[in-house]
Amino acid sequence: MKKKIVKMFILSIVSSFCLATPICAAESDNAAAFEEEQYTLWLENYEDELEIGEISYNPETDWDWSYYSSGYVSKIAKGEKGYYVRLGDFIYFCSFEHEKLIPLCVRPDCLHNKEEDEEKKQLCMAYVTNRGILGGVQYYKEKLYANYQSFFSGTQNGESSFWGDSFYVLEPDGSSRETLDLKLERAIGFTIHRGNIYYTLQTESQSSLERIQTVYRVPMDGGDAIKIAKLNGNAVFSVYPYGDYLYGRCGLEGASYFFLYDPKTNQTTAAHRFESEEVFFLHPWEDGFIGNDNNKLFQISSDLKQMEQIGTLTSDNKNEFGISDNEEIWLYSLPAVDEEYLYFQGSVTTQEEIKEFVAIYEKENLELQQIIFVDGMPDSQCIGVDENQIFFTGRTEDGDAVFWLEKETMLEKDAQFHVLQP
Repeated sequence: MKKKIVKMFILSIVSSFCLATPICAAESDNAAAFEEEQYTLWLENYEDELEIGEISYNPETDWDWSYYSSGYVSKIAKGEKGYYVRLGDFIYFCSFEHEKLIPLCVRPDCLHNKEEDEEKKQLCMAYVTNRGILGGVQYYKEKLYANYQSFFSGTQNGESSFWGDSFYVLEPDGSSRETLDLKLERAIGFTIHRGNIYYTLQTESQSSLERIQTVYRVPMDGGDAIKIAKLNGNAVFSVYPYGDYLYGRCGLEGASYFFLYDPKTNQTTAAHRFESEEVFFLHPWEDGFIGNDNNKLFQISSDLKQMEQIGTLTSDNKNEFGISDNEEIWLYSLPAVDEEYLYFQGSVTTQEEIKEFVAIYEKENLELQQIIFVDGMPDSQCIGVDENQIFFTGRTEDGDAVFWLEKETMLEKDAQFHVLQP
């Protein structure tokens, strides 16, 4: 079925997708700079060409793209026995079968999220206070990792003390919670992948008030942080580990770059500049990736050298779902994919309000099959999809929540999301 899409819907090869030329040497001897009017991308140990090997996925050691959300973290993790979610300061096992969120703690006398005493709350195995807004969770080698923010003493990057993130390490059965001796300075997100933690440090220039984002790799078995790339300016900057590599994207409307990093050699390459569309990067697809610019779909090769528009999502029948002709659909999430359908989060602005929804498109002909409105505010993320349900995190008037729906009912006219809350 995937092959049919590529054959039927390839429209054109984007001619403006080209290998960029660095303008100058950067801050270190082996770095290169790629400059635009509103931002500059710096890539460490830059090479024009790197040989890209076969890409594979291992659920035990690899970051799962399926639940990537805004803020560069994932609030959902899939383990051997099911799904885990991070809502507020607690980790829960998510049982769709029993329609429950179960605090990840086996202590018989624990009140978990109902505890009001702060000292007793600290003893709960499910408690992962964040002191910030970018709390995530990830499954890695039969453990769960949840970041938390703290103030650290000790010199790092020339500062004697700094805000940063470290990690709780939790057993998936709720029997223990320990801390990991790692400190990520001013991290705005993290991914754990094949023995490394990748994170982005965000600072602001004192003189120009310009935002500075720097990507680092930290070996989980110890060692110094290794700089990969830096962005000066207010462009969007995202990184995605996949296979043996780290893929990156940065840009604003009008000019974006894709690049690749090899942790085995510490080299970067493939700084391709893309002018004509704002492609949201990226989701594994066939032998490469799929990206979308609202309703346009693009296929990108794993070495980032080729990019093709493979189709346009059609929503001509949006009236069937209560959306008028003069109301425009906006799809803002990365795509989620199964054997038959593509799933997106989106919104539509009416005269009274902004309404959030999930849109389902048939994968073979890219036609809209369903719009299900959400009674709440979803986290901007990939929608979780498995054989039985679709699901995502968000908020209702009553607080943090998991929204979910059985796939067997998702195309029914009156389909609505169930809501799970602590």
